[in-house]
Amino acid sequence: MQKAKVILSLLGQKSSKNANFIFQRVYRNLFQPSFYQLAQQDCSRKLKMEVIEEIIDQLRYERYYPEPLSLEQNKGCHTDQLVQKVLCLLIEAIYQPVFIEAAIGCRKEVPIEEVLYQLNQFAPESNWVIKGKIKNLFAQISHPILLQLLYRKIADGRFIELVHRFLQAGYLKPDFVNKGSLGELSRLLAHIYLHPFDQWMNHYVQNIMIQEKVEYIRYHDEFLVWITGTKKTAIQIKQQMLQFLEQQLELTLDLNTSKTAFIHDEKVEFLGYHIVKSTNRKLLFLIPHEIIQSKLHPFMKNGQPIHFSAWLHFPVSEIIRRYHTEISGLYSYYCYADDVSKKLGKFRYYHFQSLLKTIANKEKCSVKKVLKKYGLIVSATGKQTIGAKYHTVNGKEKIMIYFPQQIKRRSIDPLARKPL
Repeated sequence: MQKAKVILSLLGQKSSKNANFIFQRVYRNLFQPSFYQLAQQDCSRKLKMEVIEEIIDQLRYERYYPEPLSLEQNKGCHTDQLVQKVLCLLIEAIYQPVFIEAAIGCRKEVPIEEVLYQLNQFAPESNWVIKGKIKNLFAQISHPILLQLLYRKIADGRFIELVHRFLQAGYLKPDFVNKGSLGELSRLLAHIYLHPFDQWMNHYVQNIMIQEKVEYIRYHDEFLVWITGTKKTAIQIKQQMLQFLEQQLELTLDLNTSKTAFIHDEKVEFLGYHIVKSTNRKLLFLIPHEIIQSKLHPFMKNGQPIHFSAWLHFPVSEIIRRYHTEISGLYSYYCYADDVSKKLGKFRYYHFQSLLKTIANKEKCSVKKVLKKYGLIVSATGKQTIGAKYHTVNGKEKIMIYFPQQIKRRSIDPLARKPL
């Protein structure tokens, strides 16, 4: 494992020192058992050394072909997942130093507050913004273009052929890119595919626009271009972007979600937030009304909270846990919104009432009796919630409580952040 870490470090150092360095003989690293040990160190199910040696033997003689993915068995086989992880380790070590800073969220998920913080740094002076979203990115990616781009950096025919075999097995198909570990390679390759666009935008920002300020940020298949200048400049930039994407990468924008907006008057949506500029030139991050409505939909009927029948068969503690997990996930993502108290406060009210009605329906009693049996007052907020006892796998008794936190906006200043 240590040998693999040393090799990855050396690859990264070469890329850092020379962004144009071309790597050769990368494929031979796939013969090192330490790479597989490193790749599966966090896996609950580890392959035995005999299996790893068999994989290496197949790779050595170029007989390794990943199994085609299917919707019926969308987890992929364990050997393919392991080889994919090793490929990702090598590719990421080579490419990570050359990815531009504006392209965030490559392979590791970036916390939303990091993205919002970056937006706050360069947006206050801007007055026009271009919101772009690549239409069906994974369906549009050209395999020949992708492999050509890889070969420019990794001039190793055997390595490129192995990546090609994973592409043929379906690892870049839209049905599988969000399937946990199956998506690791696809997300990384998509980032490499968009790297020329990032480089072009970076060059455009730094060298083309002299009199007017332009800033660019991309998160996976969505991007924003902030412009301190005229509408004419914004239109010109968008036209040139469209031309580059179509001619160089055979990509198009989703016209339904892409727009050019005057940020003082119009909202733009980015990563599930509505963004608009206030009168004091401060950016406001808002929760879209449609998000709250869609999340509440299963728990509402005719404008009133109802029980959720799909969870009635669970124990009370599990019902509470599921409701708690849902609102906690929503709050952890939108806690930086300027209107989080209002929007999530409304969500919590109806969500909590649905929880009470679900337990009341399960126990054939009234909501009042549910509150009397399970009701709790959160000392920090003074608000009412409910909780139920349960036992861990070790037999320890605990209480599952429904969302005891206070709903308030969290600062996106990195110095003021507190853990959720």
